[in-house]
Amino acid sequence: MAIYFSLVVPVLILVDGIDGQTKTCPAPEDIFPCTCKEFHYPPTELTCSDVTSNEQLASIFNREFRASDFGRLKIENNKYLTTIRPGDLGKASFQEIRITSGILERVEPLAFAGSYVTATKITVFSNHIVSFPFEELRNFTKLESLGLDFNRLTSFPVLQSSSLQFISFQSNNIEGPLPADAFQKLPNITEIGVRGLNLQTLLPGTFVGLPQLRYVDVAATNLKTLSSGTFELPDPEALGSVVYIEYNEIETIEVDTFVGVIDNIRARSNKLHLLEEKVWRPYVEAGGILNIEYNPFECGCDMAWLVLDSTFMSQVAEKTACQDGTLFIDLDPAPFKEC
Repeated sequence: MAIYFSLVVPVLILVDGIDGQTKTCPAPEDIFPCTCKEFHYPPTELTCSDVTSNEQLASIFNREFRASDFGRLKIENNKYLTTIRPGDLGKASFQEIRITSGILERVEPLAFAGSYVTATKITVFSNHIVSFPFEELRNFTKLESLGLDFNRLTSFPVLQSSSLQFISFQSNNIEGPLPADAFQKLPNITEIGVRGLNLQTLLPGTFVGLPQLRYVDVAATNLKTLSSGTFELPDPEALGSVVYIEYNEIETIEVDTFVGVIDNIRARSNKLHLLEEKVWRPYVEAGGILNIEYNPFECGCDMAWLVLDSTFMSQVAEKTACQDGTLFIDLDPAPFKEC
């Protein structure tokens, strides 16, 4: 009898769990024009792309639901909402918030407060965002990913979060250098993307002192010079660490610009004339690949250290060429022996 009971009880629990999941979505008529689907993860997805006003959104989410904890909120291609206000999402909480390809300009303070302890990912992509409550990030205890690409932000905030691992601000209207302490209060940050901003320069220390950092993308930010103490990727166990500095106008890179363990520096399409040993040799000796195609290299004595070492030369991207069109792999080592 005891054996029979131990087999039956788990089955009853499982059935009850499945039945509970089927009751997570609100009734369709209660949330129209929003819709709800159920998945394994996140368990529910509420799509509210067809709402036509803040009032309609608020009237939906201020109703009583069987459960107010949802998986994902999705609003796509909405041409009505310019603001998300406090109270528009009622008491609902979400693991993910995704608002894309719309005309949203502002996320007001407390608009996402219901998700302080549940949200792991917030993506507001390809909207018209000029205002976002960055000061509230420290209140999101589980937030790992924040994406605000392709918006209209004009200044970069000083961010604070104990949980954030990934941030991306690609292609906003931000000009001038990032604050030197923009990321210093993000102890768990691993990936930073600011591609396409008009930074022009990077302040020393911007990407230093971040113990988990392994990916930095500052491509296409109109950089001309990189100073010592700008990048430090310190984690020796972080596989695939990358710094993207390609598609800039970089002519000068100072010694110790890159410190730590960097597997890949992508420096294509810049204005580098020299390949100085004191800058690049530590990186190459550590096994780094030279992704330096499409730079106007003079191919003089400054790069003898590279040409005369067959192992180093094997780490150069094969299409890398001098400004006269000669591929690095076709360079005759003989003249470099006289340097």
